Amino acid sequence: MLFVNCSKDDDDQVIEQEIVFINSDGTLIGDGCLDPKNEYAVQITIKSNSEKLRSQEVINYTVNGNLYSVTFTELGTKKIPVNFIGGTNIIQVVNSDLEWSLYFPSQGDFELVE
Repeated sequence: MLFVNCSKDDDDQVIEQEIVFINSDGTLIGDGCLDPKNEYAVQITIKSNSEKLRSQEVINYTVNGNLYSVTFTELGTKKIPVNFIGGTNIIQVVNSDLEWSLYFPSQGDFELVE
């Protein structure tokens, strides 16, 4: 004999995750120049097909190959400060195709303007 209990909470699941680099004010970083004096962050967002999570959700992600994790107890967005390295910076959600890369000029990099 098999008993299966289905409840409304069984439908709660994370159906979308997003990870991006942002300016410290929360706006997306555009294609313009990055200012080494400005502050930047990683923004991670999770959404669900319901209005709540049935349990906490841990998102593992890497910044330039270094592993970090963030725990969500509710749906929404978390902003985590980040320090860029000179060259290409990459963030990625572990075990997913979610990835974002950004080139940050090293000190001494310059652009010739004519």
